[in-house]
Amino acid sequence: MNKKIINMVITTIALAGMLNATSVFAFPIVTDWSYTIDSGFTSWTNSSNSTIGTPTSNVGTGITASDVNTLLSDPSKLSWGTGTNGQSSLSVGSASGGNVQGNLLTDAAAVNTVKLIHNNQPINGTTLTSAVLFDQIVLNATAPAGSVGTLTPNQTLNFLINYVETPNATPCVAPSPSGNPCNDIFVLDVQGAGFNPANQSLNQNFFYNGNPYNAQLFISGLNFLTAAECSTAGSSNSHCLGFTTIEGLSNNFQVSLAITTEQFFPVPEPSILLLFGAGLCGMGWMNSRRQQA
Repeated sequence: MNKKIINMVITTIALAGMLNATSVFAFPIVTDWSYTIDSGFTSWTNSSNSTIGTPTSNVGTGITASDVNTLLSDPSKLSWGTGTNGQSSLSVGSASGGNVQGNLLTDAAAVNTVKLIHNNQPINGTTLTSAVLFDQIVLNATAPAGSVGTLTPNQTLNFLINYVETPNATPCVAPSPSGNPCNDIFVLDVQGAGFNPANQSLNQNFFYNGNPYNAQLFISGLNFLTAAECSTAGSSNSHCLGFTTIEGLSNNFQVSLAITTEQFFPVPEPSILLLFGAGLCGMGWMNSRRQQA
């Protein structure tokens, strides 16, 4: 590769590192926040001809919607099926109507907010197959004095959920406890956030008073599923995000929130890096041909 090209690439990388390492803050960094999180299901489908339900049209879906979030007017709990131990259900907030409020510090440990709960019972009849969970986070700067002011723009997420009630017989697609019927599978396609596999967090960058921040959302147990688990849950993505739940238990997934001053930018896929490298090599080869001519 031509020496000038190498120098150009090194200079560019060095400059990018300096920009990432140096931040210019126009106002004091917010140290304290109050937050309000509201969540609710905006739509869902069932296993009977994929009948669609919404908060305003729930007749004939076989899915019962309850615990309505008063701000969003959407239910925070969906229940379905019949069995000796009752219905299965998926809820956020555990009877809180999908609402939670609290306080947190910048660049500190994440604080627990709501729980995503799958009450997984052996059932018969219609089951849930998919749902859309809407999540809204409102942040308010409370300290220091120079940063207190207007609410940041609402941080919103749409959790597109694919769910499969697996047959309670081996072989199981998802790893399951010995002697226990097969785990059920959830696939989450989160719109509006980038996933960081280093700490299993969902990230949303935002600015407040001209300063950069990152809202990190953690869901315990959320990680990449196997290709077989993704396919079984109806996902076309063989590298999907999700979790599995144990039959006969109330499966609790703690959701927590953190605010950092370090924004998250996904690393380019290896294929993109290879193409970039090939392009640089091509530039070097063309420049070498010009010099020989």
